[in-house]
Amino acid sequence: MPESKTTKSSTKKTQVQAKNILFASIGVYGKALDQLHGQYDKVSTESHQLFDELVAKGKTVEIENHNRFKDLKIKTAKTIDGRLHKLSDNLTIDHHTEDLQDQFDVFSDKLDLVIHALSSKHEATEHKSAHNKAH
Repeated sequence: MPESKTTKSSTKKTQVQAKNILFASIGVYGKALDQLHGQYDKVSTESHQLFDELVAKGKTVEIENHNRFKDLKIKTAKTIDGRLHKLSDNLTIDHHTEDLQDQFDVFSDKLDLVIHALSSKHEATEHKSAHNKAH
């Protein structure tokens, strides 16, 4: 039996509608893919910007710390030099003293002062360390 014109028309409409549904599905996939690419590009750009900012901040911190370390090194060297000079002055033997025993006694007294100062400092450090461990 031959198909009627309405049946052919209805079949054709159904086929067109099926193709349109297929195209719409493909369009949804394409749009999702475009959005995904857009988000990826945005994240990629932002991560590069963040990385560049972190690199710049790291360089700044390194320069600041280098300068602080340099200043601290100079200050420490001056302090140590001063202490060594003072120690040297304290241990110097007076060459004008006639008697060798007198020179030895003066040197011995100066050395006792240095040893006492060092042991007092050491005891204070140990006391502070023991106090910190207790708390």
